Amino acid sequence: MPDITVQVTFSDPSTFSFDPPIASLNAAGKILFQRKPASAAWTFVSINNLPSQFTWRIKGNGSEIEVDDAFTSSGEFGYTITVHDAS
Repeated sequence: MPDITVQVTFSDPSTFSFDPPIASLNAAGKILFQRKPASAAWTFVSINNLPSQFTWRIKGNGSEIEVDDAFTSSGEFGYTITVHDAS
């Protein structure tokens, strides 16, 4: 399964958009959340509420979160992304 890139944009007031809105894997792989535009002032801090089959790390000084899915079970999993608004 190829990795998936999700573009994350912010618009006032406090509205985030995810493109694509759902990231689906059918085997082990990575989901890369990228800040768009790359020059935006906000940064990723963490991703929470994922089961233990997922591991994650911040990349690019907060411009990306990379999530590894070991795919030990299938299903739909929600999450919460925390950001820091440096503007």
